[in-house]
Amino acid sequence: MKDMNMKNINSILDEIIDKRKSESEDIEISLNKARELGQEQEIKAVKDKWEAEEINALIKDYVALENLKPVISKYYELIKETVEKLESKLGVNGSFQDEAGIVYVVEESTGKFVSFDRFTIHRTRKNDEVRGSLSQARALEFGFSSEVGKIEFKKAFKGYENE
Repeated sequence: MKDMNMKNINSILDEIIDKRKSESEDIEISLNKARELGQEQEIKAVKDKWEAEEINALIKDYVALENLKPVISKYYELIKETVEKLESKLGVNGSFQDEAGIVYVVEESTGKFVSFDRFTIHRTRKNDEVRGSLSQARALEFGFSSEVGKIEFKKAFKGYENE
């Protein structure tokens, strides 16, 4: 079961990476054809179409990655708990070797950088949640309903991005 979860996560991540490479190559091919033919109008149309498709793909990627968060969070909780238990049993500078011959040593951390992301994404609640980080009222202000089954996006208005 544990291996299956990891395979699923790796599969999702690999799919996102491969898809992004493929999309990038496709747009280059379309733009090069339009450039060769000297079709400025076609170049703009390709860029506009690609931008909309790219935004839709990024939205789908974000949702897929967001859905992995509970699994990843559980991993970090479990690894921290396991490290603390190993330290309590083996002590600082205690060591062990796995079946593959890799050697591990328990050491006191020298510190970690705390980083804060410049941007975050808030969302309305999921069906099984009491509330999300974005209120339904605020979602309505942006012009969205709770309609299921369609992807939409709206770019920020100039001057409104940082509110």
